Amino acid sequence: MRDVWNDAVIAEIADLMVYQSIRLPHQPSAKILAGVDYVMIAPRYAGLSPDVNGHIVVSLGGSDPHGLTPKVLEALKAWAGNVIVIKGPGMTDDYPGWQTVDAPESLLTYLDGAALLVGALGMTAYEAAAAGVPSLLVAWSDDHEATALEFEAHGAAVSLGRWDKFDPKMVTDLTEQLLTQPALWHRFSTNARALVDGCGVQRVADRLLEVLR
Repeated sequence: MRDVWNDAVIAEIADLMVYQSIRLPHQPSAKILAGVDYVMIAPRYAGLSPDVNGHIVVSLGGSDPHGLTPKVLEALKAWAGNVIVIKGPGMTDDYPGWQTVDAPESLLTYLDGAALLVGALGMTAYEAAAAGVPSLLVAWSDDHEATALEFEAHGAAVSLGRWDKFDPKMVTDLTEQLLTQPALWHRFSTNARALVDGCGVQRVADRLLEVLR
């Protein structure tokens, strides 16, 4: 889709398109609201308080289709008492010995006071960024990996690569680096907050009102 978007296509099918991604479409258009400024997440994420000494959130999407959660938990066993595992609605496995939360309505409660997110690239990455929580992001596809690398380029997260090249040791090493070097952690946290301010909903609403007028 990214390669075929252009002004003519957008004009034919829509008055306005919201492209919620840190990556920009190949063909910019006045009818496309693109970029992190238009990512629609709950504004309350921007009011959360990350903590370098806080807990780690593990969230591999709604179903963890490639079964990475056990591998991530093995990589985080040194932090076992300080990890919250978010089980999406499609996840049925249990993780004895780990604190788990079943299909919460949002991650607001769990990202508040968090030190780190280990998760799948998706809207959760933007929520964590707005909350100032550094992320380690795994991708399900090449497109997702490119997006995770864009987060990395902004110093807000680190890409763990595609799921089929997942290296648990990378999770262990990066977690230790971030959580034992406060200056490094704070740099990631500050960069993340600077990237996503949580005001995307209001910007989209304002632009929609302009179009309707």
